[in-house]
Amino acid sequence: MNQSGRKRAIEEGFPIVEINRLAVPERNAFKPIYQMHKWFARRASCVFRAILLGAMKPAGTDIMAEFYKDHTDDPDTNNVCILDPFMGGGTTIVEALRLGCRVTGIDLNPVAWFIVKTEVEPVDLKDLQAAFQRLEERTTLSGQSVKEELLSHYKTECPCCGAGREEADIIYTFWVKAAICTNPNCRQEVPLFGNYIIAAKTPSVRYIPDYQCPSCKKPFDLEVDRASLMAEPSLMVNNPRDAAADRRANKRWAAFDPFAHQIICPWCSQASPVQQFAKLKKERKKIQLTVLLCPHCRAVWQYRGTLPEEVQCPVCAKGYNPKQGNLPERGSFVCPACGTKERIITAIRSMPENRLLPMSPYAIEGYCPKCAGDTTEDLFGDNTVATNQPSHLCNLRDNNGKFFKKVTPADLKRYLEAERRWEKEKDILPYPKSEVPVGEKTKSGLIAHHYRYWHQIFNTRQLLCLATLLKAIDEEKDQTLKEMLLCAFSNCTGRNNTFCRFHNDRNTIEEIFSRHDYQPKLTFTEGNVFGDKYVRGTYRQIFGKLFKGKNFNNNAFDLNKLYPEIPKENYKDTIIDGGKAHLKCGDSPSIISLYPDKPHYVITDPPYAGNVNYSELADFFYVWLRLILAKTYPHFAPEATSKVEEIIENPTRGKTAADYEEGLTAVWRRCYESLSDDGLLIFTFHHAEGRAWETLLESLCNAGFLIEAIYPIHGESESSLHLIDKQAISYDLIHVCRKRIN
Repeated sequence: MNQSGRKRAIEEGFPIVEINRLAVPERNAFKPIYQMHKWFARRASCVFRAILLGAMKPAGTDIMAEFYKDHTDDPDTNNVCILDPFMGGGTTIVEALRLGCRVTGIDLNPVAWFIVKTEVEPVDLKDLQAAFQRLEERTTLSGQSVKEELLSHYKTECPCCGAGREEADIIYTFWVKAAICTNPNCRQEVPLFGNYIIAAKTPSVRYIPDYQCPSCKKPFDLEVDRASLMAEPSLMVNNPRDAAADRRANKRWAAFDPFAHQIICPWCSQASPVQQFAKLKKERKKIQLTVLLCPHCRAVWQYRGTLPEEVQCPVCAKGYNPKQGNLPERGSFVCPACGTKERIITAIRSMPENRLLPMSPYAIEGYCPKCAGDTTEDLFGDNTVATNQPSHLCNLRDNNGKFFKKVTPADLKRYLEAERRWEKEKDILPYPKSEVPVGEKTKSGLIAHHYRYWHQIFNTRQLLCLATLLKAIDEEKDQTLKEMLLCAFSNCTGRNNTFCRFHNDRNTIEEIFSRHDYQPKLTFTEGNVFGDKYVRGTYRQIFGKLFKGKNFNNNAFDLNKLYPEIPKENYKDTIIDGGKAHLKCGDSPSIISLYPDKPHYVITDPPYAGNVNYSELADFFYVWLRLILAKTYPHFAPEATSKVEEIIENPTRGKTAADYEEGLTAVWRRCYESLSDDGLLIFTFHHAEGRAWETLLESLCNAGFLIEAIYPIHGESESSLHLIDKQAISYDLIHVCRKRIN
């Protein structure tokens, strides 16, 4: 360790262009360790690696020349003391440990403390894998194993090959809320559909263009692959203008039968064998498919080709506009029975305070292994390989056995059975029973919509599965392994609640905090809590992400987008030594003043005034975590996270800009007192309002710091929903500060 008083590299310059080129892709695909658990407004790790290197390396050093080096035995970085008083999701902590530093991380929020603890705590991967297997095999209250029981709640009948047998897996169940018409002479339930599009996909299929029918000699597209999201041909409707796909206009087409090795001509309907099939030249084309719901009969069906303004249901033959539901404008609905237009929030306020909007399932996406072909996969559902083709002619084969269907009476019966089980077992199972505290984000997103208790954010089947899983996790005897399983569980709750929506153009589920608030969904999607890898957000898939995150501790890497001579994933600084991290949960000013080691550098990402209400959002995870961790850690004993000491602007809680400045100043002063005279304070900040920047700068000056340099760097992902269509700033500013010595 060689930290003298001369200027550091970051005071002279910073590789803004190079780091921005790394930060943009990383913001949309974090390294595995940062995917172990959701945290709010995470910053790109490459930014903080560069900051750390720029702080510890002397002036004149090329930071990018150091970026991809192995610093395991670097005297400039080894055992340098780093302090992060707002550690949040732990980016500074992890990147400093990779460079061999000794790190102190502090956060008031117990959820942040737990996430970072889990990220850096050493664990044997074989032991972790064994703990997961023990969890799968534990016996539940029903007498089944955890895996068997949780999967049993998400079974359905395959519409292709499963008549009378519920052997297919439910991937997603689609739900809609309904508002009660406020017209006293009507009082009808109005399903709150914005449109009737369930899913949209454009698969690429192989085809033989202008294949000539041996019988009638007319040409058509012979499609080798079957483009379908549905099983039943009777539920498929084709656009006469472009169903044959892009650039094929109104060509006719027919699907190849691989079992009979024949084709049925779309002109003359004659079946004929396909001669020398393997030698025929095949091309590719994209076909537009849309899965629709009929508002009249609730049929689920498929439209092939460009979706028009008016369609006709193939079941009830009634027409409707698939792009227009019962919501003429944001926040309002129209009753189709009487024509009354009303605001949704008004309908909610007309209901008793202990009632939520009624909701009902209307569609299912499922997976049938028989239609996918026999498969093999590893423990966490990765590397799935088809070892055989389906044993029957199947429209789902080329969609990997996945299908959409309407909710059947058997599906409703299975859900009602889960409700019955929940009523029987809920007094034994652990789940959050506490009230939602009033806050800036909770009052509008939860309480105004009658969500008064945390458990109301989940439907009954989700509560049963999550509580059953949590009880089984608590039975793990090894505390470290229990906390790893618990971390995956906590992250899993973010994608298994009634605030998750479905991206119908990407066929994937979105987690509750795609925005930094609570936003009730009118149509939400229920995932399969313990489903396989093809279900985003299942416990098994999320545990697999945690497993990869812990593997990162031993095989750390940095993404390379700059230098072709360096491998894309350049493995360096391969060991993250969690033993060099001192993590504290509590009030930063108090903890810093008690800590004996003087940090060489303070590197952090402070709270952004009122931009992100960390404690109010983290309560969602906290109320589940505390059910297990309160027995071990005192900071998980209260029913909600600490909010009195939180440094934030929050009008609902009476937190003003002056309070925010006072809190920041108190932390900066403790950092000033703790830092050596030649130490640096370096932080990133992000806000769209000039007043917040003024408050920040006032707090720095009042604490005795001078700003030496400022650099703009790419901040939060521009795909974040709270930034889309807004003039929100998407860049952070790196501030490099020295102590002002009188």
